[in-house]
Amino acid sequence: MTQPIDGPSRQVRATRKRVEILRAAVILMTAHGTAAVTHRSVAQTAGVSLGAIRYYFATREALLLACVDHVETERATAADDVLATAQRRPPPDAGEVAALLLTAYYGLRQDDATLAGTLGWVVDCARESDALSTRVARARDVMDRQVGDLLDACDRSEVPATLVGAVIDGSVVTATAEGEQMIADRALRELIGLLQICARARAHPR
Repeated sequence: MTQPIDGPSRQVRATRKRVEILRAAVILMTAHGTAAVTHRSVAQTAGVSLGAIRYYFATREALLLACVDHVETERATAADDVLATAQRRPPPDAGEVAALLLTAYYGLRQDDATLAGTLGWVVDCARESDALSTRVARARDVMDRQVGDLLDACDRSEVPATLVGAVIDGSVVTATAEGEQMIADRALRELIGLLQICARARAHPR
């Protein structure tokens, strides 16, 4: 049976619209937390009808879960890319390793609003619902595994992957609380310090 001519194009348009909706929702979530993400607010931000939002995401929780998955997919892709880079040429410098780790942990967008906003909505998800909390925890497991693989590729296996995350999160929290700008720079400095401490411990074991 011949497929309708507009079949594929209709599917492509539907996929694009869904992505546009998710991008609008992520913008709201990053800027104002999960409370800002409603069908109506996303419809206004995306410039689509309220019915279109409900067509793709029947409930607010479904929309938020899709947002988490969307952000995680982009982050995981960036992490895979930096891992491939490190596997081809392991960076010898702690500063380069720190930059790769930050990208693996947060993705390519590392402006102040994204770093602080992402940490904010992650905390919000833990309070929103069990489903969202579970989804974030699952993403964190993948993140830790990718960070661990990156540390191995950079010959930094003595550094605990979970400690990398704790240092980055701590940097973001402290810098945000203190109204500091260039949050990524602070995270990089503290990551470099962690890498140097762990390298000294490996070189001079007790």
